[in-house]
Amino acid sequence: MVDFLGDSVWAVVDSSTCNILYNAVRRYEEIISNQRLSKLKKKQSKHIVAAPDDDDRYLGQIDQVQISLNEICDDTSYPAFQADESYSLNIAIEESTITARTVWGVLRGLETFSQLLYTGEDGSSTRVNATKIRDFPRFPVRGLLLDTSRHFIHLAQIYQLLDAMAYNKLNVFHWHIVDDQSFPYVSMKFPELRHAIGVFCFAELGAYNSVEFVYAPDDIKAVIEYARQRGVRVIPEFDTPGHTRSWGVSHPELLTPCDDIEEGSFGPMDPTKDSTYSFIKELFSELRALFIDPFIHLGGDEVDFDCWELDASISSFMTRENIRNYSGLEGYYIQKVIDIADELNFNSIVWEEVFNNGVKLPNETIVHVWRDWEGNYWNDTMRS
Repeated sequence: MVDFLGDSVWAVVDSSTCNILYNAVRRYEEIISNQRLSKLKKKQSKHIVAAPDDDDRYLGQIDQVQISLNEICDDTSYPAFQADESYSLNIAIEESTITARTVWGVLRGLETFSQLLYTGEDGSSTRVNATKIRDFPRFPVRGLLLDTSRHFIHLAQIYQLLDAMAYNKLNVFHWHIVDDQSFPYVSMKFPELRHAIGVFCFAELGAYNSVEFVYAPDDIKAVIEYARQRGVRVIPEFDTPGHTRSWGVSHPELLTPCDDIEEGSFGPMDPTKDSTYSFIKELFSELRALFIDPFIHLGGDEVDFDCWELDASISSFMTRENIRNYSGLEGYYIQKVIDIADELNFNSIVWEEVFNNGVKLPNETIVHVWRDWEGNYWNDTMRS
């Protein structure tokens, strides 16, 4: 073991620094300082307390950890799919180093180092075991989904979540930002999407509150930047053609009327109208300018075909287009939306139902498998 002296111990070598690295160093200095000792013992921490003479594990003290970054640190870069997050960590009396090819690897190394520290038996010294670590991720995508439609989550809590993701070396924030329950995204092209009308109940909302419980473009930019500083990608999900009742608050023409089931109700988006796809293209072009990551999640799960089956105009459309079943109609819709995303230079992600229903997806499309709690969904998807 060695004693670690925790104030301003980092030294960056082999590369010019950048704000991502500079901010990370300052952030981990604070993390280490906060976790070292309770406030009661912080005054004592300024004094070195030697290890017991009879403890042959004690090697000495380190007062510096060198950060060796092999590539130029670029403040304009963002974490990306299959980015190199590997690093080496060497803790020794002679020299202690964190070495990585990219700044994303350095972030992971700093996190590991911060978690190796512990308080000595004397109650005041901070110690770390001499060690050598060569670490790299097994999976290039290590994500967490947050649903901000069913329950609005304030930015402060989203930042806490991103911190927790960094602590666990997760690297994809899957932002399920809208759904049936609410539409908290503030669109510049369609600002009416977030407006609430009437009482606050399930199907009568754009957002739960169109002023307080929404995410404006500046809010989203702030989340993307906060995530970037921690090596986390932000991938938005705008789930269609189902899960879109909140869209219909201001744009009922997008949805399929479902009066035969319940008067005044609506089903999934109407896949027969050109205006549906024009609307989606305008909205997605706005998203393309706002979200940095090349991927967008298009949803496609849990599409209820009942309203489509009862709509005479949809039946006529299917006859004209030689679409034989409603899975085929869903495929028709999804293909057009994927084409829109592709035209806007988005890479598409879809839920597994789209794939299982036989939609012919481009090779670049990622199929997101999620159902496995009952039946043989996993096996069926893998066979498909």
